[in-house]
Amino acid sequence: MILLGLPAKMINRLCIQSIMSKKVKVIRNDQVNRLVLSKPKHGEISVFIELEDEVLVMNHITVDNISRAFHWLNGHPRLFALEMALKKLAKHERPEGRPEHQFIETERAEEEIQKEADSWLAEGRRM
Repeated sequence: MILLGLPAKMINRLCIQSIMSKKVKVIRNDQVNRLVLSKPKHGEISVFIELEDEVLVMNHITVDNISRAFHWLNGHPRLFALEMALKKLAKHERPEGRPEHQFIETERAEEEIQKEADSWLAEGRRM
């Protein structure tokens, strides 16, 4: 999708429509058979979410970012939505020893993020 030269409002609408065209799957607690966490020797923790017909696997960094964002959002009295996006950082942009792919908080408005999340939940409930 080429977005150059379009007004910001139109770009926002096109981005949200693009995201909205993705398949939405809401996983309820009663659909999760097991949660398994594993830390192999000399390795990083992985989280496995066992469903009836599939297993979702999340690596250490993803879970760490979810946890950090969850605690931040849960503990903040006036913050109701936040978004983090994967960004590839050059060596000079990141602290020593940090991976080049990191989740960075975006500058999207909280209201836009919340509206998108609400629409995903509504879409998932329809399925």
